[in-house]
Amino acid sequence: MKNTLLLIGLCFIFTSSYSHTKGIPDEPEQLTERMYSFFTKTLKENYMAQSDSELYEKFLTDYFNEWNARDSSASLNIKLKIDKEELAKINKDLFRRDSLHYYYFYSEVIELSSDEDLEKAEKLRNLYPDIPFVIIQKGKTAKNVHLPTINEVQGIYLTRIGRERGFLYDLMQREKNRKESREFISSINEMNELMGGVYFYYVSCMTQSASIVELKYLDVRELISVIFWKFLCIETGTAFHTPPKGPGLIEKNYQ
Repeated sequence: MKNTLLLIGLCFIFTSSYSHTKGIPDEPEQLTERMYSFFTKTLKENYMAQSDSELYEKFLTDYFNEWNARDSSASLNIKLKIDKEELAKINKDLFRRDSLHYYYFYSEVIELSSDEDLEKAEKLRNLYPDIPFVIIQKGKTAKNVHLPTINEVQGIYLTRIGRERGFLYDLMQREKNRKESREFISSINEMNELMGGVYFYYVSCMTQSASIVELKYLDVRELISVIFWKFLCIETGTAFHTPPKGPGLIEKNYQ
């Protein structure tokens, strides 16, 4: 009996290892865990703290203070030590454009320059309903057209919950079954629905509010790691997302 169990265990280990080496996609939960673990490890290498919640509080406080102290044209002076090789390994899986990877967390961005492009982009969004698109148009703010500043260095576009799939959607589903709700998660979802994305500075402001106590919850810290993943990429000079210029290039990518 023991030999049989040992054989089954070895087969399971071999199968799991083989699946990973063959490039079979991680499930979203596994990818979330990898991102959170790496982000937390990075904070531990940069801050002294007794708990994970304190690590996240120190990082957000740094961001908040640096943002308020900087000149309007200056970049933030937060220099984190980041393992670029490990970041690249995770990004290799994260940046796969499908619902189990990138689109589970983030939206695809279409950057437009004219109203004619806007019409084409809307048709494109209808042609590919499984892709979470966000449309940005420089110089304009209209319905379903969001400010481009989020897409640069100030924030991130999360996949919206109206798709009934994705990281934020799963978090909000858990909220319905909780006795104690997470005010921070609800606030982030509200901003993402309203603006199409989330500003990093807005997240850092939680250090100035009562919601700071919610850093003790794992799912809150996971959400922060997903939001600020782009920040890690910026810090290491890694391209997080390069928006196609107009719907023509998007069509080439998806045909």
